[in-house]
Amino acid sequence: MDELEEQFGQFKDHTLPGLKEGLRKSLRELEARLKDGAGDELWSTKESDTSVHRVIDQDYDITVRDLNGIRTVTVRKGDQTIAEDLPYEKVGTLPADVRERVQKLAGSIEKAPPGRTGPRPFRLPKVEDDAERIRA
Repeated sequence: MDELEEQFGQFKDHTLPGLKEGLRKSLRELEARLKDGAGDELWSTKESDTSVHRVIDQDYDITVRDLNGIRTVTVRKGDQTIAEDLPYEKVGTLPADVRERVQKLAGSIEKAPPGRTGPRPFRLPKVEDDAERIRA
């Protein structure tokens, strides 16, 4: 037990302070990169709104997706794909019976609002050194 306590003491006194300082330094560097915009490639905070509705009946498997206000349609009949990610504006190109089913399904879906495309503002919390906390 004494040996374990001694190892912990050495870790606490010698290793832990170096790990803390390395972490603080990395956080300061990341915060600086995020402030000047250089960190965008490292930190993605994009938001999207997605809605997926699917109907499978005796004849067709119909899926309508709405991603940030942009709708697409996928229609399958058995193993055959009739439309794959077809823009909703082009449903008029589908056979009449399929088009009616797609429009009925799409009519029951509330269109998602256009999502935010840019990164959200992000700020790292202030990291205090142990010495700063002791002084306060």
